[in-house]
This record gives sequence, structure tokens and C-alpha cells, in this order.
Amino acid sequence: MFNKRKYVLILTLIFCIPFGVLVLSPNTPEILQTSRNNDHNENDENPKISVNHDTIFIDGNNMFADNASSEYWNGNGNYSNPYIIENYEIDASIGHGIEIRNTDLYFIIRNVTVSDGRSNYNYGFYFTNVTNGELI
Repeated sequence: MFNKRKYVLILTLIFCIPFGVLVLSPNTPEILQTSRNNDHNENDENPKISVNHDTIFIDGNNMFADNASSEYWNGNGNYSNPYIIENYEIDASIGHGIEIRNTDLYFIIRNVTVSDGRSNYNYGFYFTNVTNGELI
């Protein structure tokens, strides 16, 4: 009789202890979901929306300044205030997505998606004799 009780007690402990550990574990799905929701940074900017844009061709500093003015790109092309080309979706099937030549102005290209290049020997970004440019 004593062995039967001991046997039942041992089996109960074997099954109950792991179940209790799982229930009380800090890695339950609700807790994981809550911690994932709190991982984002409150100071993050909202994602920008990209707009469809034609290919961009720039040859020289003057043409860069003219395009920047007509496209309302931020910046003025110097070290402390580079031109900012951003938030575009460009189809490169008819030409390079962004082709820039012969410039020493400062510029940053960021959040730009170029598609359908290379199959027609067009590239997403094509730079010749360019200094002070940055792709992000």
C-alpha cells in the first residue's frame, strides 16, 4: 500500500512540476508579445512614403544645382549642408536610375529604390568622376 502511494506521488510530481514551470515561466507568449511591443523606440520617425520618379541625370555642378532647385531637394551642396535625394522609387528599365557625373558637390542619396536595371545594361546608381557623394 505504501509503495503504491509513493509511486502515485512520484508520478504526480513528475507531471506537475514541468507543467507548473511552463505556466509560471517568464517566456509565455503573452509576456513575450508584451516585451516585443515595448522594444520600439518612441523617438523613431514614422516611415517615409516613396514616390515614383523618373530617372535622374546630372552632369556637372551647375546641372546638380538646377535639378536640386527644381526638385526641391534639401541642402545646398556643401559639406555641412549636402543635397538630399530621398524617398523615390525609380524604374531603371529606360536608363540608369540615378546617373551623376563630373561633380564635387556634397550629396546624400537615401531611401531610394531602383528597379528593373541591369537587364538592359542600366544600373541603379551610376557615378562617373564624382566625389563627396554618399549612399545610405
